[in-house]
Amino acid sequence: MPEAASYAPVTVLVDERPDGVHLGYDKMASLLAPYGNAEALAVARELDVKIEKLMRDAAGGLNSVTRSRSAARNVE
Repeated sequence: MPEAASYAPVTVLVDERPDGVHLGYDKMASLLAPYGNAEALAVARELDVKIEKLMRDAAGGLNSVTRSRSAARNVE
């Protein structure tokens, strides 16, 4: 699915606020769902899991998770 390339590379937002540092990105599955390609959506979901793990690891293992189209959390 060539259209998926328009969403690469993944952009990660690092935003410092009074309540902590927020990490965020738009989930690939959310971006690719409208195309209706089951195979591409499965790959996107796998990528989302990897990105969220990478962001948690980068945040030092705190209770950090991504802020995306479907979830909002922060690093304190």
